Amino acid sequence: MVVMEATGSYESLLVKLLHEHQISLAVVNLRQVRDFAKGLGYDAKTDPIDARVIARFGDVVHPAPQAAQSDEHIKLGALVERRRQLLDLVNQEQNRLQQTTDAEIRKSIQTVLKGLKVQFKTMDERIAKAVAADVPNARTVEIFHSVKGIGPVTVSTIVAELPELGKLNRQELLNSLV
Repeated sequence: MVVMEATGSYESLLVKLLHEHQISLAVVNLRQVRDFAKGLGYDAKTDPIDARVIARFGDVVHPAPQAAQSDEHIKLGALVERRRQLLDLVNQEQNRLQQTTDAEIRKSIQTVLKGLKVQFKTMDERIAKAVAADVPNARTVEIFHSVKGIGPVTVSTIVAELPELGKLNRQELLNSLV
């Protein structure tokens, strides 16, 4: 089994290729590996040290192999992540707008905000279509939509970021989150 750290989506191409070639893999939490390294007495962080520590972590911890994700699920995850990025950009621009009094700068910021809000709306529409087309998770989506106070953003985020929901028991789910 290949064991690797989660590195902010930099690992996604390798994960996809390993799944395509039916090679077992586990993407593990960076913090857990760093804590493990410290427990072994490794304070330095270099690529060769990291490789040895991750290999040893895999030998000792035996992380559960990650199930392959469908192209649709990967797409939904990318859409949800992009929505989060756009939201961050909107918030940053709104903060800038509050902090400036220069009319020319305010106009520039307002123009950027208008474009971001159009993209944000488009992203919400694409996410809604992706969730509606997600046949394997249709029952999960239906259940979440029936809960008062849970809206489409929460539903899409849960479906995208917790694919194991509904497939694992409580203990397995808690172990996958650690």
